[in-house]
Amino acid sequence: GLRAADTLTQSDPFCVVRFGLKGSSWDKKLSTFERKSPTAWDTANPTWQFAFSVDIPQTDEVQNTWEMHLRVYDKDLLSASDPLGELVVPLSDLKEHENQFRDYPLTGGEAKAGSTVELIAGKRVEEALMQELRQALESEKDNQECPKTMMVLEQLGSLWNVSATYSMNLVAMHMVWTTPITKGRDPSGEWFNRKTTNSTGENTYQWCGPEYDNSMMYTGHADCALKLGELGTRLGTNNKDGKAYKPGWLGVNKLNPAAWPEVPWHTIGLGAPQEAHAKVRPLITKLTGPGGRWSTEWLADKAKAFFKGRVVIDVHQDTRVWSTQILHEVITGMKLTESEGAKFMDYQRRMLIFAGAPEQVNGNAIASSLLKVKETMEEKKQWMKKYEEALPKHLPECKKMSGGDFTAFVSAVMDALVFAGGQSIPTVLQLALTIPYSKWGEESLPKDFDLCDLSKLPSYVWEVIRRFPPVGAFVLAERSFGNSPDQRAYLSLSMAQRDQRVWGGDVGEFKLRPISEYHRLSV
Repeated sequence: GLRAADTLTQSDPFCVVRFGLKGSSWDKKLSTFERKSPTAWDTANPTWQFAFSVDIPQTDEVQNTWEMHLRVYDKDLLSASDPLGELVVPLSDLKEHENQFRDYPLTGGEAKAGSTVELIAGKRVEEALMQELRQALESEKDNQECPKTMMVLEQLGSLWNVSATYSMNLVAMHMVWTTPITKGRDPSGEWFNRKTTNSTGENTYQWCGPEYDNSMMYTGHADCALKLGELGTRLGTNNKDGKAYKPGWLGVNKLNPAAWPEVPWHTIGLGAPQEAHAKVRPLITKLTGPGGRWSTEWLADKAKAFFKGRVVIDVHQDTRVWSTQILHEVITGMKLTESEGAKFMDYQRRMLIFAGAPEQVNGNAIASSLLKVKETMEEKKQWMKKYEEALPKHLPECKKMSGGDFTAFVSAVMDALVFAGGQSIPTVLQLALTIPYSKWGEESLPKDFDLCDLSKLPSYVWEVIRRFPPVGAFVLAERSFGNSPDQRAYLSLSMAQRDQRVWGGDVGEFKLRPISEYHRLSV
């Protein structure tokens, strides 16, 4: 139980760990071995599940002369973080209870009497996280987003030392994104603003992260709009002459190349070379863009037929099955039954988890088994075979493609169905249908708001997308042409859509605005 350091709420604790010689001060301990946990919001009893590895020499001398120094702080947005206590543990003590948990008391004038931190070192750390992964997978078997599962995978990435800074920043982002917002508090907005505020208290709307180096996160509307607006011309005509390119990232997550064995670039279609985009993108647009294989009247008829007679709607399941059916028919010409749509959703969920997992799971037998990697990749082959048979009938241009180009197109179609529209469309539908019935929606929406009021519906959907964008971030790489490492630019679209310099001081409110404002300002 930590001291409540905030006036109106409990603490927002995080911890920082350093290693160095016994008896040395905090400042004398090596910052190269520093590790920082994510923040647990509004709690006096945080569960960080903070796992990491450090490359400390495994010699008797080091074990006997070094110690671990841990400090706990309360995260503050506008001022320095408040200390909540600290502890110092000789490495020899950690070795003594290797693979066993032990409570260590926090000390210092800021520490609450009786407050402790539970520590474990050794191989059981990975085993404990594997157990967390099992539990998360089981508890989220009906949840397509799987936030707990993805957070545990990032914690494993940190343990496996897969760019520890990047992994822990992702864990922190998952934690704030899944912390409920209230009328007066927005944890994710506070977290990003803390990152982008400099020592003088000025919000720069930029921070050097989430990777340790060669990356920059942009949260301001102007930066995001400019970089997206220029991207088309900066990509160049091929994969070598462009000043920018799209790396294999989905949102802020680096993707696992093992999920794309069928294409030589081994990543999502968004990260394909420009030459491939030039062939694939026009065909996808022909099917899904204006004048494509759909119309608003057709969509309305499909929705009426699907939902007719349902007394109760399972918003999570039904909207996803319907979206999957619609997208398959528009893009491939295939008419899936409800059971086939549900089967695809199960595959989609497993593929989303595997594709977003650290590469190290590929060689870890336990993790691969838990994630059902073999079964998932076999099912991907089966779906792609169905698309290979359906697409030439649906889109005659496919018959003129070479074998490699056709495989790349089928892979891009799969990506559209699993990741792009396959995630974004049902996410918006679910939010739009459920917000009016949530506590936050009841507090934020006008009292006379009615989902059946068609005059307000367009602004309402646009506000859902602004406040909870289905694509929260976009990553591009700035090419250095060999002079220095390429730098990745992380564009936080979710924060750009809440930039009060552009949207106004009421940006945190859920407010129906003129359609022209959404068209002009949305990124």
